[in-house]
Amino acid sequence: MSFIKRTAICKKSLFFAFYLFVFSSFAFSQQLRAGLYGSSQFPLGEVSDYYSNVVAEGVSAELSLMDNFGLLARFQFAVALPKDERILYTKQFTQSLGLWYSLNFGESGFSFEPSVEAGCMVQESNVIQQAGSLPNKLYFDLAVQVNPSIRFSHPKFLDNRVELDLSPVVTVVPQKESVLTYIGARIGLLYLFK
Repeated sequence: MSFIKRTAICKKSLFFAFYLFVFSSFAFSQQLRAGLYGSSQFPLGEVSDYYSNVVAEGVSAELSLMDNFGLLARFQFAVALPKDERILYTKQFTQSLGLWYSLNFGESGFSFEPSVEAGCMVQESNVIQQAGSLPNKLYFDLAVQVNPSIRFSHPKFLDNRVELDLSPVVTVVPQKESVLTYIGARIGLLYLFK
């Protein structure tokens, strides 16, 4: 499938998914949590020959459909730190939608909140002109992410309205000839709008 067709299909799919996300927030939402985060992921396999780390920052929004279940949207910008001297830089932009489930640990303020997300990753690399087989191209790929997150909030800190998010992160990017895998961690803060 050509790049243009794949781009058009992903844009239409993302628009439809975003519309459902926004509609459900008005129709069914009990509460909204939104925040900022930073993450660091290390590539595994063949891609680790080219990059040492992927450093990202992003914003997320989580809608509760029930007390402990809901939808989430994440927008992330990342820079892949090159290991190969032929690569000048690589930028990634990812937008994803997913589902989360929350399990509270009593009155401790801690909860376990795993989530699964899928979305589109746009990746652009800039390489030196003598790089041979490494092209200067814009890639558009599917990205799937799993986050078994630990959350913490406390009544003395803005009346339980701020949550600390700590999570291992696994990202899988299936491509035509290989599958890129990244593993790392994320830390962030979310604010609860009631």
